[in-house]
Amino acid sequence: MARKEYELTNAVLRYATSCTREGDWSALRDMNIGDREAEALRNLTLGELTLLERKLDGHILRVQLDRAAFWMVLDQVRRESQLQAAKLELVRRNAPAEMMESLFGMGQKEYVACRRSIRAPRGVGRPPEPDEETTSRIWMVWKRVAGETGWPRPDQWTEIADETGASLRIIWRLAQRWLEEFPPAATGTGRKSAGPARLEA
Repeated sequence: MARKEYELTNAVLRYATSCTREGDWSALRDMNIGDREAEALRNLTLGELTLLERKLDGHILRVQLDRAAFWMVLDQVRRESQLQAAKLELVRRNAPAEMMESLFGMGQKEYVACRRSIRAPRGVGRPPEPDEETTSRIWMVWKRVAGETGWPRPDQWTEIADETGASLRIIWRLAQRWLEEFPPAATGTGRKSAGPARLEA
């Protein structure tokens, strides 16, 4: 028997044997294993099972892919992978813990573990206050990126940092101030926030 065929037969028969011992009749029926086959598998010794796997020449199985389930799960895996990549990129760029907690619900332990996993350098403390020119530049990019929602998607924070040249810590600090000054409820009618008066002058 070809190696790949043996591995498939080995995996399925041992799974079926486990199902018979646990009484998982639904799984057995899905594999077209009836009462006689289940009883035979239940009574096999380990040596007999190994010999049976080697004696079964060629495929005795019909393996079918549930395409709908496959693509649904694969899409979920891809979304989770992209989300994890976004988290790592933000932490790599020294995003503060409170930012990660707000965006992703990331707790302090996960944040520390994430920083360790990418060997991020220790924080250098609170960044200096940005000057008015930097604040104005961040505000203009913020308005464009945030759009009608008034709040960037997790993946857009790096875009703001790249365009403004400001650190995520500074951008996050300013964002919190703007959120307090212009809460979403105040712009719920569709009117965009005017922003800090000194920046619009």
